[in-house]
Amino acid sequence: MPDLKQGLGFQPSLTTLKYLCGTRKMASNYGGVTLPGLFKTRAFPRDMALFSLVFLLELVGIKMIYDIGEFNPLAIFGVFLLEFAIAIFAHIPQSKIQILSNLLVVEYQGANGDNHREKKRSLKLFAGALNTILILIAALKAYLFIGLYGELDGVALTVCVSYGLAAFLQITVTGYFLWEVFSIISLNRDYKLFRKTLNSGQTQLNKAKKQTSVLKFSVPMEEVQAESSPSKHALLKVGSDYELTCNGLFSDDDLEHFVFVQRTEDQKRNLALELLKVQLNYVKA
Repeated sequence: MPDLKQGLGFQPSLTTLKYLCGTRKMASNYGGVTLPGLFKTRAFPRDMALFSLVFLLELVGIKMIYDIGEFNPLAIFGVFLLEFAIAIFAHIPQSKIQILSNLLVVEYQGANGDNHREKKRSLKLFAGALNTILILIAALKAYLFIGLYGELDGVALTVCVSYGLAAFLQITVTGYFLWEVFSIISLNRDYKLFRKTLNSGQTQLNKAKKQTSVLKFSVPMEEVQAESSPSKHALLKVGSDYELTCNGLFSDDDLEHFVFVQRTEDQKRNLALELLKVQLNYVKA
């Protein structure tokens, strides 16, 4: 997964964070509340391997049709590029869908919740329509192959299954893998700029990323000292409230660390919800 440079006071750009929101996630449960995940990427090596398989299956499919039919090679390659383009466009809404899924955890009721659900539904319909086109293209390729091959034997069935598998992987892997790659590239670019700014003696950028939030809870929380936090964040009691100081990005790993310090399920649930609100501020949600 991308290295978020924790503990250095580094905060990625909004563009990078939105790429991260579009990478594969795994939900976590804290005190009975389920968080969909926001910035942490899961299963990157698996997606890389499966994306390589997509590429291989598509190339084999191109060769099989080319070998037995009178098709223009450029037309066949054009279909190949079209499938990848559709898979990319179908994944574009995923960052917003993931943000909306997190917003629904903290704003499920009322007009805001209804608005979030409607937006999420519309984005999913858009992605679903494009994914349906990928399935239809796979079915069309299978139909053309059987027509050109002339019989439905083991070879034809194997090729048709490979078309179906390629379409399935295009839908479930291609976008996630590419967003993971985009997030790594964007993150490294942001970090180079961050280091360049610090090395030139301009510390204003670093100072700007240290943010303080006042959090209110119905139950007492366990404090978290900066020295014990992987990213040097801190949660300290100030009067009847708590003050959260973030030294750069407050990541999913940071949220997990702060929640696991708490002793009771009530503490974990309340803190997880408040920290999720802090995370959502980074993507201006």
